[in-house]
Amino acid sequence: MWQKRTSVLVLAVLPVLGACSAFEDEGPQQSNCPSIGTLEDARTLTRFEPGLGTNPSAARLQVRIADAVPTSCAISGANGVVEMQVRFDLSQPASASGERTGFGYFVAISDPDSRIIAREGFELAMTFPDDRTRASATDDIVTTIPLPPGARLEDYRLLVGLQLTPEELDYNRRTQPR
Repeated sequence: MWQKRTSVLVLAVLPVLGACSAFEDEGPQQSNCPSIGTLEDARTLTRFEPGLGTNPSAARLQVRIADAVPTSCAISGANGVVEMQVRFDLSQPASASGERTGFGYFVAISDPDSRIIAREGFELAMTFPDDRTRASATDDIVTTIPLPPGARLEDYRLLVGLQLTPEELDYNRRTQPR
C-alpha cells in the first residue's frame, strides 16, 4: 500500500519552527487529489541531551515538517494512487556534526467522514556532513487508497505528523503558540 524514496540536501538556513492550526493544509492541491496537511502538535520534534532537561540550549535534534504536497494523483481500477513529497528541515548543534541521526513520521488516510482508515509509519535516517548544523530531507511516498463505488479521491485527506514520545508531544503543546 505504501512506497518510499528519500533524498537529503544540506542547507545553510532553516526556516523558523511553527504551526498555525490543528490541521494545516499545505497549499494548493492538484485536481482530484486528496488534501494533504500536517497535524499542529506533531509538526515539530525537539530531542534533548539526556539529563539536561528541556532548555532550548540542550536540544540535540530539531525537526520540522516543512511541507507535504501531492506530485501526482490518479485512479487505477477501484483505487486512488497518490504520489506525494514530504520535506523536513532539520538542525542540530555543531557538536553533533558527522553523527548519524534519525526520526520517525507517519502518514494517515482519513475518509470523507473524517475516520482514519490507514496509518503507516516511516523512518528517516541521515548523517549531517562535518561542520553543518542544518539540512533538508525529502521523502517521496506513494500510497494506494481503496475507493468504494462512487467515492471520489478528492474527498479523502492525508495527514502527516512526526512520531513523538509522550514527553515530546507535551513539550510541543507547552511551547508552540496557540
